[in-house]
Formats: sequence, C-alpha cells, structure tokens
Amino acid sequence: MSKTYLIKLGGSLVVPEEGKIDEEYLLKFKNLIEKFVRQEGERFVCRFIIVVGGGWTSRWYQQSAERLGAQEENDLHWVGIMATWINAELLRSIFNGLAHPSGYFRFDEDLHWTEPVLVAGGWKPGCSTDNDAAILAEKFNAETIIMLSNIDYVYDKDPKKFIDAKPIKHFSWKEYQEFIGHQNHTPGLKVPVDPIAAKKSQEAGLKVILASGHDLKNLENILEGKPYIGTTLE
Repeated sequence: MSKTYLIKLGGSLVVPEEGKIDEEYLLKFKNLIEKFVRQEGERFVCRFIIVVGGGWTSRWYQQSAERLGAQEENDLHWVGIMATWINAELLRSIFNGLAHPSGYFRFDEDLHWTEPVLVAGGWKPGCSTDNDAAILAEKFNAETIIMLSNIDYVYDKDPKKFIDAKPIKHFSWKEYQEFIGHQNHTPGLKVPVDPIAAKKSQEAGLKVILASGHDLKNLENILEGKPYIGTTLE
C-alpha cells in the first residue's frame, strides 16, 4: 500500500502579498512532492492530499467585502472559500498529470482518486481549511497532517512582539485545547490549528505537525522520518 500524506499548504505561501504569486516557491514545492511520488511497478510509493488555504488572498477579499457593505458571516465564509479554490487550482495545474484532473471541493461527494496527488480547497462555511485537512486525513487514511505556514514553531506568546517568546515543540491535544481556549471558528481566526479542527484531529487520533513551509528541506526531513523543526500535536 502507498503511504498517504496530508499537507495543509498555507495560502500565504502561495500568494505572500497583493498581486504576487510566489512562482519560485511553488515550483520547488512541486519538485519535492514529485520526488516522493516515484512509481514502483503498478503503484506509487507515496500519495499526497494537499489542502490549500486562502491566506492573504482570502483576507484581502473578505476585508474588501466588508468595506463594500457585506454583513452576513456566511457570505464572508464563501468569499474566503472561493479564494482557496483559485489557489488550489493554480497548484493542481502545475503537476501536469500527476494530480487528479480537478480540485476536490465537495467532500460529501464520492471520489475515484487514482493519481498520486489530490489538491483540495475549502469545503463549506463554518469549516476552516484546518478542519478540511482533518476531514480528508480521516477519509483517506492519512495518519499525519503536515501544516505548513510562515512559522517554524508554536510559541508561548507572539515572537514578533516579545523577544523572550519560547517555542513549544510538543503538545498533547488536551494541552493544546487549554493553550488556545475553547473558541469557535470565525473567518480569519488566527490560531495555529483552529479549535474545531483540533477537536476533530484528537477524536480521529491524528498527529499534526506544524512547521515553516519556507524551509522545504525541513519538509523533506519530515517526510523521510528524520529530525525536524516544528511543533507536534498528538
């Protein structure tokens, strides 16, 4: 059996700032994934589900919608979801036949997936891409979720504001729930793993690794089972 990995790719890694797609990064990311999906006989060594976030694009559109008068929370969710879809389709398109021919956005629909890569975006309002990752990891039997963003660890306080902030390398799920408090998911909520996704991951027995997406050598170490920089939740 091929081993299946779930990677949650933060949208800020795809579009780091207004009007700029990080093409160099996406190419390097694609090349690394391709290295691990080499084929042996009739099967692929590894398969990947890549859930792409909305990141900066999502926030930009949501903020614009609010300035233009949007008031319904459900509408803001859909604006953010659509941002994940365009990011996901961009990534899917560059795999040139290695990825399933369409993005996966309706998780309640059956999927016949035979390719080594499946790219997904957001699903529905009230369900963050963190939670989407947990849903798909459970659905496709991926035991570990690798969440890539622009941070290398979870810190005990904001390292941008406090020079004495300390990295936390390991959490039990109970410790993590206490760390973030029991918040509900709202559009743009900024926590390492949102509360609903954390609860689902705990219930499904998933391990989550949070690491910097900028360090692709570190991602390679994670995939190879070597020591890595990041925070582990389990």
